[in-house]
Amino acid sequence: MAAKVVIVTGASRGIGLAVTEYLLKNSHKVVVVSRSKEPLQALKDKYPSQVEYVAADLTNFEVCLVTIEESESLISPKFRTI
Repeated sequence: MAAKVVIVTGASRGIGLAVTEYLLKNSHKVVVVSRSKEPLQALKDKYPSQVEYVAADLTNFEVCLVTIEESESLISPKFRTI
């Protein structure tokens, strides 16, 4: 399977973290999103070339829109090789 860039919400724990780890182990690049910054930074530290993160509370619609824009800006320059 060709590598993809995937945005995973709720990526700091539970199912979101499990999905993120699966994607990373299969060589995909992931933008992880969660309210908690520290677990996201830990993923970035462990997979520096595969992970970018946005700490955000997605219960607010306007924050969702900003998070999408931030994710796109993170994906473009850093993951362009895919």
